[in-house]
Amino acid sequence: MVRPLGETQSDIFKLYYQRFPVAFRFGSFHALLRATTIKHLVNKLYSDSKFTHQTYERLNRTRSVLRQIIWYGVDSEQGRQSIAHMNRSHQNLNVSNEDYCYILGLFFLEPLRWNRCFDQNKMQSQAIQAIIDFWVSIGERMHINIAMRDYAQWQHFQQSYENEFLCASEYAHQLAIQTLQETPRMSVPIGFRYWVKQALLATADPIVLDCLALPHSRFRGHWMAQLLDKGRMITVNTRLQPPKELHS
Repeated sequence: MVRPLGETQSDIFKLYYQRFPVAFRFGSFHALLRATTIKHLVNKLYSDSKFTHQTYERLNRTRSVLRQIIWYGVDSEQGRQSIAHMNRSHQNLNVSNEDYCYILGLFFLEPLRWNRCFDQNKMQSQAIQAIIDFWVSIGERMHINIAMRDYAQWQHFQQSYENEFLCASEYAHQLAIQTLQETPRMSVPIGFRYWVKQALLATADPIVLDCLALPHSRFRGHWMAQLLDKGRMITVNTRLQPPKELHS
């Protein structure tokens, strides 16, 4: 198995794929779902796709790019190529620096929320800061101006941003339903997709479900989290292989 490069990157790799794989897997799904609560971002980032398969090709592409960085490191050759790809992909978007900070934050704030609320193995402050530093380093290489440096600052920023911009819309509702249907297809075996969808609903932030007019699961979040943890050898570890090389 190819190992990540460098001691610090090895720590990030272990957090994602060995110590907290379920939190990061399902937190990443929740990040995609939570992003649909911001109406102006939905209009800018997804309206051109019109719910076609291209939308999910783009989501899957984003996931592949991020796996390259997590696996090999921010400053590895693969990491630099991946960040260059993201910069090219976002260069023509009319998105503010504040918007970029919010989107960036979702990729670690949602896994951290999942760990805090549902994981029996709680992430300690040193690991939390390592994850934040990792994502801030990605943002800086994407030329995002980032003022937040610790967990409390990022949580405050997210709450303030959502207080101003969180907004329901029919378009977001339809996109959220499509996201629930399609994102498990990126990495979950077909026999587990129903349970993954139920787990996403059971462990979602109620604010997100209410904003998007999504049903609350009849299953308890903690029960679903335990089920996912027991089944992670199937839903997570069977996918533990080096990411495929990116092609522009």
